[in-house]
Amino acid sequence: MDIYGTDKLEAAYQAEATEFSSLLLVGNAQGSFDIQYLPREAQTFPIMDALIIDLNKDGLQDAIVAGCLYETEVETPRLDAGSGLVLLATGDGYQVAPCPEYCFHIPGNVKHLDLWDLEDGRQFIVALCNDAPLSMKRYQQPNM
Repeated sequence: MDIYGTDKLEAAYQAEATEFSSLLLVGNAQGSFDIQYLPREAQTFPIMDALIIDLNKDGLQDAIVAGCLYETEVETPRLDAGSGLVLLATGDGYQVAPCPEYCFHIPGNVKHLDLWDLEDGRQFIVALCNDAPLSMKRYQQPNM
């Protein structure tokens, strides 16, 4: 209160959060969403985007998640622990994919992930905040 002043705090916008876990909302046949909580490793950084794709060709939609948050308030350190994470769908949730088969490192303040089909295969494109996009190592997988 001493830093901001009581009058400014009382006049400030206030909201209440009840869920702090990173999760995916998956559409179901009833027209609503099922909550899929993500593993502990995905709770250590802010997820700014998720690329949903069947990586291991098992018929389940896996997720590649990434994100950082450098543009925080002056009194809050930036949230930069995330370097990307591959999550394999299990049918009732997600598990962290094994390395080195699915591991990769995405440096920077990630805001968006995309997958482009190019003549010589698929390639991950990563959009960074206030920086040039990254073209990640080509993703090679049979029958893609």
